[in-house]
Amino acid sequence: AYLTALVPALSTLILLLALLPALYPQAQPLSTIDVEGHNVILTYAGELALLEAEIEPLTTGRPSELSLTWSALEDIDQDYLVSVQLLVPQADGWQKLEEQYSFPGNGANPTKGWQAGDIYADSLLLIPKGDLNGPTVTAISVQLQFNGKNMPAQQEGMLVDPPLVLITAVRPDEGRLTDQLQQSPSNLLSEPIRFGDLLSLNGLEIEEDGQDIKITFWWESEQKTTEDYTVFIHLLDQDGQLLAQADGLPNAGQSPTHIWLEGDIIRDVRRLSSLPSAPWAMRFGVYSPATGERLPAVQSGQPLPDNSLTIQFPDDTSTSHPPSEQ
Repeated sequence: AYLTALVPALSTLILLLALLPALYPQAQPLSTIDVEGHNVILTYAGELALLEAEIEPLTTGRPSELSLTWSALEDIDQDYLVSVQLLVPQADGWQKLEEQYSFPGNGANPTKGWQAGDIYADSLLLIPKGDLNGPTVTAISVQLQFNGKNMPAQQEGMLVDPPLVLITAVRPDEGRLTDQLQQSPSNLLSEPIRFGDLLSLNGLEIEEDGQDIKITFWWESEQKTTEDYTVFIHLLDQDGQLLAQADGLPNAGQSPTHIWLEGDIIRDVRRLSSLPSAPWAMRFGVYSPATGERLPAVQSGQPLPDNSLTIQFPDDTSTSHPPSEQ
């Protein structure tokens, strides 16, 4: 009776063990070909080549699949760990938005035993983290590790560190920046300003901090463009003479306009020094660095002079005397 009762249970266990590997993502073998003449992104220690890398659209807090296609350049007798990072370039280094470690196929198909010429398609999930000011240029680094050490990576025969395989963009959570703008008590704009058919300035904040001035723009993308437009800021004295200026791409270059999609909101913070004690003004606009031509600036259906917005500040720049918009 006991044996009769055990037979179904044992049969179920055997069947489960046979099917269990299929329940996990694996690095799928594609074919056995010679990679000579194929476009190789990177090679690692002369043993493995990364042939392709593709990523789904990236948004903070949401998983996106990164697909990798590997080729064994020779017979592999080591289990290499794949390390993937999402990196934002900054003046002082890299900001890390995500980092994942995995053996190919989430461990179901380790590299040990791969034969020269084998091609494998692998994938893993990335979930970007952090508070972004808008769509942000991001680099994807793919490293191979063994015993805790990074394997040397080469691109066209040159060592590279970090080994970057893709340049893409990460977008912040929908609605977060819109909520911040709507809750701002210091927006100086009575109405949004539209620059051409490409972008709108929905919010403008100016704060004084000692001898520095902090300017915060709130941009919205109206349609996609392939060009990177420059925002200019001119600080003028009471006679209209230029005291200081700051031209640059939005969000310190991390949110160039060519990666904007319709509806994107961008928080763009800049600083100027040399705050004058006398009455002064600040002028803003957007231009094409290729031609120097300013985008047409329109507010409430009316063109703005010189395709720019001018904010006038009186003698007393305290909160009791807000600046005037022109």
